[in-house]
Amino acid sequence: MPSSRSNPLAPYGISMTMSDFGRVCFTQLEEDFPGWSADKLVTHPEQAILFCNTINVMFGKPLGTIPHDVILRALLATRKQGKKKLA
Repeated sequence: MPSSRSNPLAPYGISMTMSDFGRVCFTQLEEDFPGWSADKLVTHPEQAILFCNTINVMFGKPLGTIPHDVILRALLATRKQGKKKLA
């Protein structure tokens, strides 16, 4: 599995920070699953896979390029920052 301490998304061809990536993911979650939290998404595996596939497509990547755990961790980290910081 590729890894990078400076930018964990770099091995997948994404140049944005994890924080910015998480915000994109959070915005997409609100659009795809209105009223759902990140916690709820990760407890519904089939919907989480669909969501992660959507994120890969958004970034022009073949399905599975950006691993699901990377996407979901970014989403959960953004949730922990609080909505005030997302605005």
